[in-house]
Amino acid sequence: MKDLFSAQAAVYRAFRPVYPQALYDFVLSHCPAERNLVWDVGTGNGQVAASLSPHFEKVVATDLSTKQIEHAIHLPNIEYGVSPAEQSPLSDASADLITVGQALHWFHFERFFEEVSRVLKPDGRLAVWGYDLLTTDVPALNALISRFYKETTGPYWDEARLHIDLHYSGIPFPWPVIAKQIFQIENSWTLDILEGYLNTWSAVNTMMKAGLPNPVPELMLQAEQIMGRGESFELKHPVFVQVF
Repeated sequence: MKDLFSAQAAVYRAFRPVYPQALYDFVLSHCPAERNLVWDVGTGNGQVAASLSPHFEKVVATDLSTKQIEHAIHLPNIEYGVSPAEQSPLSDASADLITVGQALHWFHFERFFEEVSRVLKPDGRLAVWGYDLLTTDVPALNALISRFYKETTGPYWDEARLHIDLHYSGIPFPWPVIAKQIFQIENSWTLDILEGYLNTWSAVNTMMKAGLPNPVPELMLQAEQIMGRGESFELKHPVFVQVF
């Protein structure tokens, strides 16, 4: 499992998109009736863990990044831990559900799937999802963001990012898909929020680690030629979900 998000942990919590309730309803509809324990892997800021906490007696949420855990959402029945996805603190056959939101592509697949097989109860479920590049209702802004993704930051994305573009179709899951669906994260943003979100991109962080200037401010200058900072625009992030 790779840690590409510790450096921007606080920004990550503030600006990462929030998954729709319909996604959780879909995942829960395919879970066993017994809901003692859910393991949220690569929990990041704890968004998924917090959303699932009302539905399970206990939530175990792990991440490789100590910084991410420090900024996570804390609730009484959530137990956070720092550990790789491929080696959990859970006992054999203990989890009713395992969830992975926008993180599976960073894992070592074979070792993680072995850990899933060890930790899940016989009737337990694994749910994984990720979200695509955002689109807005402003065509000129879409073109700008697309160029930023493909050209400006393109060479600095980890190769694992390709799995998101392919909707995880290239990942060798050892189980058949029980159900899959596509949902939409829908928001009204301003350029200030967009700027904060783009600063969470791992490719932006990689560029800066390589000694290059942060490319986001230059992009925002171009965006300001399209619309004002205070103007709002509608956007969508398509979210692809699979349950095993």
